[in-house]
Formats: sequence, structure tokens, C-alpha cells
Amino acid sequence: MKSEKKPRPIVALLMLLIGGTSALYIGWCRFLSLLGPSLSVIPLFFIVYGIILVIGFSEMYKHPEKHREWGIAILIVSISIGFLEVLQSFILRSLLFPRAHAIDPIIEIMIVIIATVGGILSIVWKPTPTGAPKYNLLIRA
Repeated sequence: MKSEKKPRPIVALLMLLIGGTSALYIGWCRFLSLLGPSLSVIPLFFIVYGIILVIGFSEMYKHPEKHREWGIAILIVSISIGFLEVLQSFILRSLLFPRAHAIDPIIEIMIVIIATVGGILSIVWKPTPTGAPKYNLLIRA
């Protein structure tokens, strides 16, 4: 059985994979830390966010023709989780619980930025035709 090679948004896929696995790792580390009441619910958002990114990566890899739909979904989730992360990092940690800095919030914000850029890249990606030759050379005799 010969399968045809489909063009895929490689850079967007790599950014989603890096963002998703990092979000899972950071969320799991924050969930396991016992630093007080400010860190009880927000790690679950980050774990779910990482799961959504990994599912988006796998679906976009399997079905690259649906790259725009998954990119829009990932962009919406990234912006909402990014807003929650900024809210949690700078308001809850800075004002209410100043000693609850287990993981630097800049790392978490960078993960959200990486996933947002991956979502944008998957939206604007245009596949190149696979059957067409790359160079159209005319040979005259």
C-alpha cells in the first residue's frame, strides 16, 4: 500500500508540540507542588491547555487539510489561557501570595506565546502542490 506524502505545516507543528509538552510538564509540576491555595485550580487549566495543544498537533499532523480550523481553535484557547495565566501570575502571585513563586511566570507566558505563534502559522500556511515540478525548465533543441 503506497501512501501519498501530504504537505504539512512543519514549523507550526513543531511549535505546537513544544508548547503542548512544555505546558503539560509545567502544569504537572505546579500541580504537584504544595505551595498554597493560589496554586490549586490554575495548574489544571495549564494541563488541559497542554492536552489541547497535543491533540491539535496530532490532528493537524493526520489531517493537514484542516490546518485552518485547528489553528483558529488553538489561537482562541491560547489567548484565553494566556489571559488566565497573566491574571494568575501577576495578580494572585504578586499581590495575594508573594512567596508562591515556584516556577517563573515568564516561562509560562513564553509557552503561551509559542503556542499562539504556532496557531497563527497554521492559519496562514499555504500548502505547496506535491505533483508539480519545482522548476519549469524549457529545453529547446
